[in-house]
Formats: sequence, C-alpha cells, structure tokens
Amino acid sequence: MALVSIEQVLTFEGETPVFVRGTLYADGDGVKLCEAIGESAPVQCLGNQISVIDLDLFPEYAGLLVGDGEVRTSEGEVDIVVYYSNGTLRVDPSAAAADAS
Repeated sequence: MALVSIEQVLTFEGETPVFVRGTLYADGDGVKLCEAIGESAPVQCLGNQISVIDLDLFPEYAGLLVGDGEVRTSEGEVDIVVYYSNGTLRVDPSAAAADAS
C-alpha cells in the first residue's frame, strides 16, 4: 500500500483502505487529519483536511495527540493506515491487510 497525501485521498470513491500522511488536530468538534497546522494563536488546521473517527479506540494512534487544553495536535506529520469513505477516515489497523486496488 503506497503512502498518499490528503489531497489524493479526497479523490477516492467507496470505502478504500489508505496509508496517509498528515498532522492530527483535535478540538471540541472532533479529530481531523490536516495538511498543515497553523502555529499562531489560535492553532488551526490548514489546507485539505479530513475528519477522523475511532482514533480513541487505538492507543497507538490516540497517544500521538499532545497538548493541554481543548486543542491538541500531533508533533509533526504522522503516517496512519485507515479506511476512507465519504469524506471521513476511520481508523482501523486491519486496513493495512486490505487490498487497496
């Protein structure tokens, strides 16, 4: 499974297993995978972004979020294996075993 960008993922159709790179961003509205994070206050998710669900079910991924307060981010870019469908990434490490063709 090849590593793809968020921009590429947004062109996929159906439920597709993907290996994607981005920066995690979490606030009161949920978790997103972002192309970039704006560091000036307030910290913001910039560029293309995709909602992420079920991150909290997998400690190896949920532990990537750091920070105090309502907004938390990953320390730099992360590579995660997920399923993409209808504008949402669903965290599921079994996606790594799925055929991405």
